Amino acid sequence: LGLILAYATLPYHPPPNTDHDLHARLVQPDTPLTGSWDNARLEAFLQEQLKLSVPRQAQPKLDLVLWPEQPAPIDYALQPSFQAATAQLTSATQAAFLFDQVTYPLSRAGELEVQQPRNSAQLIHADGTTGSRYDKMHLFRFDNGREQYDESRVLEPGREPVLFELPARDGHIWRVALSVCYDLRF
Repeated sequence: LGLILAYATLPYHPPPNTDHDLHARLVQPDTPLTGSWDNARLEAFLQEQLKLSVPRQAQPKLDLVLWPEQPAPIDYALQPSFQAATAQLTSATQAAFLFDQVTYPLSRAGELEVQQPRNSAQLIHADGTTGSRYDKMHLFRFDNGREQYDESRVLEPGREPVLFELPARDGHIWRVALSVCYDLRF
């Protein structure tokens, strides 16, 4: 038993995996937090994001395009213009697309529960089909005596972690766990 316990305390260093590469593009421009989001501003934002997301060169081909948290009010399920931009992106890159958005659950009557927003990460597969969605579980909160902020005052937490498989162009299947911002600490 002592030998087993001693062996279990040794650090584990998995062998490096150099046989497979995941090619991804992260797009997060400096989007102003102020100002209103009318249709024209949202459309301009989407077009700029698309321009930044599609590589000018053909190689290496992308496996994944990422748009992390940003202040634009995008909701894939509710915005046909964002759905069209997503279709354009996946068609141009032939890559999966993972983005952050604010989502709203549906009531039993099928109406949006706008008082219960969630900070969500949504996957769109390379073929354009809708994939997994993760709702941020660990909401950020701080109070330093001068400033305070509590996401739980405006957001509903998610309930479970999400893991998905991402096929890469080289045939390797990557297992990806989703998180949003502060979730990385947990």
